[in-house]
Amino acid sequence: MDKKIYDRLPMILLLLIGIILVADIVNVFALGGPSLFTLLVKPAGAGSDGKSSPSSGFTGTSAPGNVSASGAAGSAIFVPTTGTPVPVVSYVSVVTPVINSEDQPVYRTLAAPSETPEESSYAYIYSGDLSYYLGEAPTAMNVNVREPPLVIEYEVTPLIIHDSKVGGNRTTSAKKAGTTDELLNITYICPQSEFTVTIYDPRSRQKIMQDGFGLEYGHITKKTFTIRNAGEYIVQFDGNQVDAHVDMKIKREGNII
Repeated sequence: MDKKIYDRLPMILLLLIGIILVADIVNVFALGGPSLFTLLVKPAGAGSDGKSSPSSGFTGTSAPGNVSASGAAGSAIFVPTTGTPVPVVSYVSVVTPVINSEDQPVYRTLAAPSETPEESSYAYIYSGDLSYYLGEAPTAMNVNVREPPLVIEYEVTPLIIHDSKVGGNRTTSAKKAGTTDELLNITYICPQSEFTVTIYDPRSRQKIMQDGFGLEYGHITKKTFTIRNAGEYIVQFDGNQVDAHVDMKIKREGNII
């Protein structure tokens, strides 16, 4: 038995050496680790001669994200963990609403309507959902229109009242002549529902123009309000018993930097 093992010993040693070589090749070329033979023959004190190893290419505070080294010593590829955020630039600023302004509006001469350019030539500068049921304060913002027009689109959802009333149903049949009572289901817009878009002069605080829903403006729920003169304005939204969605957009050319 010992003779058989002794005879096979060279083969066992060759097999072990082969396994070590394969493992070393995988470690160097697949995992990027050091070679076993390099470690075995590395002289004492190596690595302390002042030269940086590939793993020491970054010093100080490291950048966020995943960093993987490649190529020459000290080079690296920065892989962000998330996409780089795009800064949002605001072209409107919220201001204090105008209260108790002059009753007499001051009107400016507006340019004649022109064709609306392609949608891509406009940039949205405000989009919001507004609700006025609990005595909310008006929403006001300052807008500087360098190159008109400024387009304000809004859609109003008023309070709808569902009611029932007893109505008379007159019959002319000879057998059932007279009037019979009938329960009628009716729905209508709340008389107090209103929404206004008001344009003020930011210096004098005087009203320039106004449009809206309810009051003297009718019950068209979806409208477009356009300012066709250059200038600085306060655009103010106010309402009662309504929800409203508002979008404001302006020409990119001459306005968006």
